Amino acid sequence: MTSSPMQPPAKKSRINARWTPNEEQKLKTMRDAGSSWEDIAQTFQSRTDGSIKTHWYKDMHYAEFAEEDSVALLNAIKQYEENK
Repeated sequence: MTSSPMQPPAKKSRINARWTPNEEQKLKTMRDAGSSWEDIAQTFQSRTDGSIKTHWYKDMHYAEFAEEDSVALLNAIKQYEENK
């Protein structure tokens, strides 16, 4: 009796495609709901979990401000530029 070795899961191929607005909304919705990175990665067929996390932390996570925060930030930048 010979046993066949277990095959590792197939790796996702790397893509360099831009993130679509639909993908970003799906990612935001899942993160806001508390989904794990593993669960999120399973729903993105062409994205690796590493690329998803990188996109979240690099491009999305810190880019979100409430409207009043955005106005305050823009005013602070304007005031700084005027007083240089």
